[in-house]
Parts: sequence; structure tokens; C-alpha cells
Amino acid sequence: MPRGLFGILASWSVFGNPIEKLPLTIGFIVMTFLIGGSITKDIIDSEADKKTGTITLINTYGIEKAALMTLPFMVLPFAYIPIFIEVGLLNSYLWILSFLAIPAYFVFHLMLSDKKTSRIFENTPSWILMYCTYLLFAFGFSLLTIFNSISI
Repeated sequence: MPRGLFGILASWSVFGNPIEKLPLTIGFIVMTFLIGGSITKDIIDSEADKKTGTITLINTYGIEKAALMTLPFMVLPFAYIPIFIEVGLLNSYLWILSFLAIPAYFVFHLMLSDKKTSRIFENTPSWILMYCTYLLFAFGFSLLTIFNSISI
């Protein structure tokens, strides 16, 4: 997932060494989350994908099985943050980001319950929440890291 791991590393390289434990761990979290969350975009396209022969988890296994298959990829990266802090891969000020496991779970729930497009956006509510969770993580990580470096 280039916009996961590589996006974090590229952004980090503007100010520091991207091959340090902090950007690599954050990139791993984002990459893992987006591996699971990326199927939310396939919900709305499942019929067209079937007609064109495009193979996705949704049209291969159905939405329920696909959602269950991707649930660990969406929730566990955030749930592992306290463990990453304990083993020294992340700084303790980032613990609050572990609460993003909650909206990540709701992405899964929305995948199962609402397959309709949003009236405002081009895709499903699960897709919207997945990207909002990703943005909260990215901005939260950035702000926490900046504020921590200022207070030192």
C-alpha cells in the first residue's frame, strides 16, 4: 500500500530519517489498516466488478466473509499501539491513537449493515468512515509528534 507505508516514510523524509523505528512503526500501522479498509471501496462496485471479471474479496467471498477477513487488519493495528509502546517502538504520548480501533470496528459494522451510497459522497458510509479514521490517525500522529518535540 503506497499510501500507507510509503506515504508515511516519504512525509517523514522531509524532516528526518525515514528508516527509524517511529516512522516505520507508524507506516506499518497505516499500511495494515489500509489493507483491510481498502475493500470498502469495492462494495459499491461489486456488481460492475462481477460483470467485468474483476476479482475482489467482495465479489469472491461476499460482503460478510470479506468484512470478517479484513476486520483484524482494521482493528488490530490500533489495538497493538500499547504493545508497540511497551516494547519501545512507539513513544508513550501516542497511546491515545489506540482508541481509533473503535471507529475502525465501526467501519466493519457499516460494511455489514449499509451497502448504499452516501447522499453526499461518492461511496459507502464505511468507505467514508475508513478515510476519516485514517485522517484522524495521520493528523493525530503528526500533531502529537510536533507538540511533543516542542515541549522537550
